[in-house]
Amino acid sequence: APVRVEVVDELTVRLPEQVEAALYFFAMEAVQNAAKHAGATAIAVELAGDGDGSRLTIADDGVGFAVAESTGGSGLSNMRDRIDAVGGVVCLESSAGHGTRVVATVPAQRAPQ
Repeated sequence: APVRVEVVDELTVRLPEQVEAALYFFAMEAVQNAAKHAGATAIAVELAGDGDGSRLTIADDGVGFAVAESTGGSGLSNMRDRIDAVGGVVCLESSAGHGTRVVATVPAQRAPQ
C-alpha cells in the first residue's frame, strides 16, 4: 500500500473460507479507499473475535467525510454486500477532518475441522 498500514490479528481460530474471503476483500476495499480518497498517512486494521463473532475494524487518519451527505459509492456498497452475504453488518463512522472508521461484524462461525 502507498500508506503505512498496521495489521493486528487477535483471532486464535480460523474462520470458514467464505467468511475469511469476505473479511479480506472488505479490508482490501477499505484500505484502498483510505489510500486513494482520504489522504490518509496511516491505516490501522484490527481483526478480533469472541464467542459472539468476529470484528474487523479499519481506521484511517485521513480527511474524513460527512457520512449523512455521502452517497457511499460502489466501494462501500460492495463492502456491505460482501459482509451481508456472510450474515454480518457494517458500521461506518466518519466526519470531515477526523478520519474514517469502518467496522464489519460477523456472527460466530468456525471453520470445519
